Amino acid sequence: MTQIINSMFVKLIILPRLVHLLMISCRHSEVVTLLRELESVSRNDLDKSARTWYYAMYADVQLDTGLTILSFQSCDEYYLREEETKISLHDPEAER
Repeated sequence: MTQIINSMFVKLIILPRLVHLLMISCRHSEVVTLLRELESVSRNDLDKSARTWYYAMYADVQLDTGLTILSFQSCDEYYLREEETKISLHDPEAER
């Protein structure tokens, strides 16, 4: 599905929502697949919004389902490291 979507901006809007919907539907293997896709997108994004979504969704999945894909400490370290920088206006939803 995500191979069809070429726009980075559209992926950043759709992927976190899909992860959340799959998570509440208990489709955990698909959640992991989309999180890996989000990680890939975050490596190619020029600003920090994709990386922020990546860590936010990992933390959300861990807190809501108990699945540990990435340690919560890794997510916390990212936020502590990046808290001083501003999120790009490219993705204002990343600040929420």
